[in-house]
Amino acid sequence: YPYGLAWDLSGNLIVAEMGNHRLQRLSPEGEPLEVWGTLGKNAGQLKAPWSVAVDTDGHVCVVDSGNNRIVRFRWP
Repeated sequence: YPYGLAWDLSGNLIVAEMGNHRLQRLSPEGEPLEVWGTLGKNAGQLKAPWSVAVDTDGHVCVVDSGNNRIVRFRWP
């Protein structure tokens, strides 16, 4: 269930995958680059991420709907 999309500052696409409880980063050509997050409520974990955005400093902000929070981090 991809629910949210955002472009990072390098032109890669970040997809919020609600059903997989993670974010996935794809190259502009659609090649998978890496994933972030696993199911849970601790640091580095998500539950039903709904939407994603990238701020002007390059931080990723994700609406973690299952945990009733917004998570902000810098992708490694």
